[in-house]
Amino acid sequence: MLIWGLWLFLFSWVVPKMSYAAIPQKWKHLPVMQSRNILHDYLGTPEELSGTNNRETWIAGSSAKQYRLSVYYLNDTLVGSYAIHYRLQKKWISRSFLVDTVSVR
Repeated sequence: MLIWGLWLFLFSWVVPKMSYAAIPQKWKHLPVMQSRNILHDYLGTPEELSGTNNRETWIAGSSAKQYRLSVYYLNDTLVGSYAIHYRLQKKWISRSFLVDTVSVR
């Protein structure tokens, strides 16, 4: 019972808090209401583009500990919001966490 409690504490509190501390440095203070070109100059080319041109995704980290930054645009040009997700994948566990999000609306 004690081991199960420690397991729950570790993966429900410690891992999300530590994943916030290890966010890639450039992702910590992203500019909102800036143009797409400014964001591309700051972050580089995104790894994934959506078909609607309203969202772009950057990925950092290894496949076992992966950070995913999704940026959503207003009118296809201005950064309206972003979300940072963390995915921990081991042999025995796979968890995803919403680490940070910012929106202008």
